[in-house]
This record gives sequence, C-alpha cells and structure tokens, in this order.
Amino acid sequence: MADQRLSPDQRFSRGERLRRRGEFLAAQQGGERAQLQHLVVLTTVRPGSRRLGLTVSKKVGKAICRNRIKRWLREAWRRRKHTFPLGIDVVLIARSSAATAGFAALDAQLELLAERLRRRSAPRRGAGA
Repeated sequence: MADQRLSPDQRFSRGERLRRRGEFLAAQQGGERAQLQHLVVLTTVRPGSRRLGLTVSKKVGKAICRNRIKRWLREAWRRRKHTFPLGIDVVLIARSSAATAGFAALDAQLELLAERLRRRSAPRRGAGA
C-alpha cells in the first residue's frame, strides 16, 4: 500500500491554529466581520502566516454534529489555505445551517471567502497613476 502521509505544506500544524482565548478576542474586537450563508467570518491582519480558529456552539447541534462540522472546516481549510493571503487570522463561526450543509457547501463557502480576501488585499491601481 502506498504511503498516505501528507507533505508539510498540506498539514494543519499547531502554528496555523488560533488556540488562545486572547487570539479569538483580538479577531472579534479588532477585525472585520463578514456574513456567509453557513458561516460568520472574523478576519484580522497581522504579520506572519495565515491562521485559523473555529467556533461551533451548542446552538448548532449535539457534540457529534459540532465535531463533524469542525472536521469539515479543518479539511476545507487544509485544502485551500494557500489561496488565502498571508498575514491574516481567520475565525470561522458556524451557523446552525452548517449542520445540514455538508462538506461541499462549506468548502464552497471557504473558496468564496478566499476570493473576497484576495481581492481585498490585492494592490489597487490609483486613478492618477
């Protein structure tokens, strides 16, 4: 059987995660907010690499449902993290509709978010330049 290990750039390492409460609060207080169909997104610009934080409350469902949503979001992020701009913290807050959305819908939401963030961070051409 072939080796199924992921290359280091495909992993979701500890350094790519928001883990402390203060990191989540910084994104909530000083960042921008966006509403998507199944997610509320908080973003904060900071120097360094891109990081992800997940929040799935009990309003979304029981533990098995919340854990499934977190697995789906982590996998979608792992696959698409290179499409997000560097130097950004992203907090994804699952809405209750995420419980019935499925992986494909959440993956599409992350693709849409990455496109929005790339457009926002792209250098703009001035009218007089």
